[in-house]
Amino acid sequence: MIKPMLPAACGLLCLLALSACATEAASPAPSPASSAVQAPSPVRTPGAALSPEVSPILAPAPLTEEDLADLYAADGYEVVNVTPYRGDYVVEYRYDPNCGSYGGGHMVDWVFHETGRRVLLENVDERAGVCTYEVVGPGTVRFRTEFYRIDALYKTIPRSWEVSVLVDESGALPNDYIPVEVEWRDLSPVWLDPREPFYTGIWDTEHGGPYELERMGAGRYEQLYDARIDADGLSFTFIPNADSMERYISFSPVATSAPDWETDFDRSSGIFTFRMRRVSLSCGSLPEEELRNFGTDQFIALYPYSFPAGSLGRDSHFLTDVQLAQDGEDTVVTARLTDNAGSFTVETGNLGQDNIPKLRVVFQEPEPGA
Repeated sequence: MIKPMLPAACGLLCLLALSACATEAASPAPSPASSAVQAPSPVRTPGAALSPEVSPILAPAPLTEEDLADLYAADGYEVVNVTPYRGDYVVEYRYDPNCGSYGGGHMVDWVFHETGRRVLLENVDERAGVCTYEVVGPGTVRFRTEFYRIDALYKTIPRSWEVSVLVDESGALPNDYIPVEVEWRDLSPVWLDPREPFYTGIWDTEHGGPYELERMGAGRYEQLYDARIDADGLSFTFIPNADSMERYISFSPVATSAPDWETDFDRSSGIFTFRMRRVSLSCGSLPEEELRNFGTDQFIALYPYSFPAGSLGRDSHFLTDVQLAQDGEDTVVTARLTDNAGSFTVETGNLGQDNIPKLRVVFQEPEPGA
């Protein structure tokens, strides 16, 4: 007969329970504070990017202006200028100055001080004429240039534009941030003082004037097609000069373009001069076969062509006694400025088919209080 084992098992369990209680009593009870898991000390690296997977406790320390030089030096750049703006920075920097022609250029970044995020806004190369910029709002910088870089420096009317980091109203990157980092807008000509001389064309920066080839008249030749007084200034259009095939071809080496120009002002007489270089008031004609071979049939019936010198007609709000004349290889427009002519700009374009370029001289009244 087998005897039940339950009483013996119960006794064994009681002994084990008493042993466990004795062991627990020998150890001090933990305090509520020491029972919590201790968080690691945050790693704070100035300028480190913060990814969505990183805990906020690992957020980078805000950048200081002193951090920027080291931050860019680590990438092989030299900081040229720093403009603080509401905690963030606009940083102008460059490669090693001993690099090649483009390696010597400057760049401009918007740097967010909280995360160190850097967004390239623009390349700034003084040899290419981008020489000034200013902060106009959170993440937004306005640039101004006077030159376009080709094989040589080409001086044209200054233009300004704004470049903005795509940010929200507070200046922070939005949660639904898209890959496009910046946007360009408001590309527009700068308004100039008509009483101060201005020149456009290939520019000799060493001597502060046009290249010798410009002085010798080399370049694009054009025939004045039309000229008239507008409500706000003057308008001109141009066609090829058909005095020779060489001049005819120069009109469109790659694409047509309005002529180079320069202005002058005689303070004693109040006469404003607008000179369009290598533009004729009249030209001869080329054989019809040559014009057809060149693919410019639309001009065949025009030649020989002539636009009359003399007065352009009635006065306007800004100009009086507007006269047109030939001066060597240039066409010169003279006019007396009224007190309403506060500033001017020049707009260029084409009538639509890249065969008749246009140029407009536009005036506006002075700023209030000027």
